[in-house]
Amino acid sequence: MKDSTIMKKHLQEVTLLGIVFLSFAGITMSLPILSPLFLDPAYSHVFPIPYSESVRSILLGCIIAVYPLGQFIGSPLLGAISDSKGRKKALLFTLIGATVGYFFTGVGLFTEDLWLVALSRFITGILEGNLAIARSIALDVNESKKHTIFGKISASASVGLMVGPLLGGIFSNHEYCPFFHFWTPFFVAGLLSLFAFLLAAAFLDESLTTSNVASFDLRKSLAFVQRIKNIGIDQRLAKMLLVWLVIVLAIDTYNNFLPAFLSLKWKMSPLRIAFFNAFLCLWYVGGSVWLVPAIAKYWHPIKSIRYGMIIYTFFLIPTLFINNPYAVLPLFIISDLAAAVTFVNVFVYTSDVGKKNNQGEVMGYVMSVRTLGDGLVGFLGGVFASISANMILVFSILTGIGVIFLLKNSKELNGQSTNAKEPVP
Repeated sequence: MKDSTIMKKHLQEVTLLGIVFLSFAGITMSLPILSPLFLDPAYSHVFPIPYSESVRSILLGCIIAVYPLGQFIGSPLLGAISDSKGRKKALLFTLIGATVGYFFTGVGLFTEDLWLVALSRFITGILEGNLAIARSIALDVNESKKHTIFGKISASASVGLMVGPLLGGIFSNHEYCPFFHFWTPFFVAGLLSLFAFLLAAAFLDESLTTSNVASFDLRKSLAFVQRIKNIGIDQRLAKMLLVWLVIVLAIDTYNNFLPAFLSLKWKMSPLRIAFFNAFLCLWYVGGSVWLVPAIAKYWHPIKSIRYGMIIYTFFLIPTLFINNPYAVLPLFIISDLAAAVTFVNVFVYTSDVGKKNNQGEVMGYVMSVRTLGDGLVGFLGGVFASISANMILVFSILTGIGVIFLLKNSKELNGQSTNAKEPVP
């Protein structure tokens, strides 16, 4: 009986990690595509926009931003639905919604309709709330090992982040196949999302127990500030969400606009950008799977976040002065390892200070703040890219310094969380 329970829990975990991988592979297939489409004159004939380079950079930022802005609206709502109606139902809904959204993005690129591309990415963002729900399911299945399970989810997402751009670079290159074009990866992303839907429907059980079911109120779920007050046991959650927003600005400006940085500074092709990104993602995966649990034995999550941001920021500074793409790799690697430690520990800490029967909503708000930050990153990154490639990293560095000072001066966050122990066994 015990062996059967362990096997069932293992199957749930593997299925969940597979869904996260497929979802992130689909999400990130556009990363090496959009920047050259808007910024590289060699590809301007594919998606012609009669504007100056500065305006095109800002338009790129807008196209990148509408997706996370959609997630900002959808994530807490879908998280609350998963707390009341069931994790599996909410997850299936997000996956089928994402499938439709990717299809219409591909149609928008095929017809060269910028408005359809923007609208479909916004709607896809609203419906793409599966990572918050996946983290809630993981907590339901294995709450006792948060560092490990959150590390595995981050690693699975990072493998998707590595494979997705590679697939995007390959499926957008007509030299491999005459049918491949810039819109093809979005149709492939839709197929991946559909496969994740089928995987969840076939193998994933409902993890929400009757004792943990929360009531659902649509109006209250959309009242962002009031809901934060309700789901946290004290002010630490609200403080961490503010710090988390600045962390997202610091790290995701680098993550989301690294393709633009590489395209502007070294005129890299989509496929070369994809391989460069994939190599860096390998280190992020290693940090999530190996480094995070190792550090958790000795450091409280807040300490891990603080030192993660110090290392991330410190090693990003010299990249501004290096003009060889391969010479900056060791610095980017260390920054990626530090980013992995920071990200995973944010989720661990917020889970610790949230109520047990609102974990889906807590994770939804954490993801919602991240997507709000990513929306701001999209707009600001587009503006910075229109000035210079280095301005992208300058902003990441300055906001990283801001996070360090926020963490140092916050009495609420320097206290212990209710459920966390130091050191973690």
